[in-house]
Amino acid sequence: MNKDKLIVLGIIFGIIWFSFFSWFPNPEAKELVRTAIAVVLCICLYLGYTWSRWLLGVLSLIAVLFGMVVVATKSSSLGINGIAVLAIMFCFYGYAAFYLLNPKLLKSYFK
Repeated sequence: MNKDKLIVLGIIFGIIWFSFFSWFPNPEAKELVRTAIAVVLCICLYLGYTWSRWLLGVLSLIAVLFGMVVVATKSSSLGINGIAVLAIMFCFYGYAAFYLLNPKLLKSYFK
């Protein structure tokens, strides 16, 4: 396995993990649909489709921007646990957006 494939697998694992994490404490239909869409997009990303790279990159960037807005506006009511979870998500989606949206990176995986 080369470095690019490991990075893509890490991004896929993180996206699917955060999709499952949204199910707790009780799953709703919208979380199940969101997870199904994420799994399909991650399968396409694993298969090397360039459009899925850009789509997941843009969605990750939107998640980063949305996370910044939520932390800035609701930080006093979230508590330390909520802020910690949002910080972890913010860092992961920033990492994913950086790698997926930078055309100079992951060249050997997406041809």
